Amino acid sequence: MQWSAGRQTVSSADFIASHNLSDLLQRRNRPKMVLCSVTRLTEQKVLLMRQGQDGMSAMARILTALGDDGVYVLLGTGHEEFVRFFTRLEAWFPNFIFLHGFSDQAARTLYANGDLFLMPSSFEPCGIGQMLAMRDGQPCVVHAVGGLCDTVIHGVNGFCFGGSDLDDQAQHFVETACQAIELFKNDPDKWQQIKNNAAAARFSWQHAAQQYVEKLYG
Repeated sequence: MQWSAGRQTVSSADFIASHNLSDLLQRRNRPKMVLCSVTRLTEQKVLLMRQGQDGMSAMARILTALGDDGVYVLLGTGHEEFVRFFTRLEAWFPNFIFLHGFSDQAARTLYANGDLFLMPSSFEPCGIGQMLAMRDGQPCVVHAVGGLCDTVIHGVNGFCFGGSDLDDQAQHFVETACQAIELFKNDPDKWQQIKNNAAAARFSWQHAAQQYVEKLYG
């Protein structure tokens, strides 16, 4: 509401998000699982979400699999083509809330309260979002590139996917996210262990510097 108040007109993204959020809060049976992302809307960060197969984008397939059992909240702003994509997506899926903008408070809330963080970056030299989510005990689904596969270990403290091209990567992204959703639903003990491992992971400068010296001069 504060974002909308700063503009002369209400955007369709804000209008639909408000509608979906109101509907969510009025449901008798609240969603059991919260998926989330905090990201810039650029090709680097969200291209795989839009990548299609059989007439459906990767995100549409994940939202279909999530169904009424969960909700996906995406916080971010960026290129207009991706703003339009996510706006159309939330118009079709009541279990998707696109918060078009940025708020540090909202970001911290999603890191601390989400169940599964989606970060399918096409490339990521380091990556901060996955470490912030993990610090709060939230497992992540990440593309196995750069700093993402350096910090997330598949099946131990999160979930990784790969692929030889965009279509292959998008397919594996969907499959991995759906596997994580099924694990959350059906194996709470295993899920809790992955959460604990994510929260226990540490990526300090001291450790990085020690590895640098050992591998370069050892």
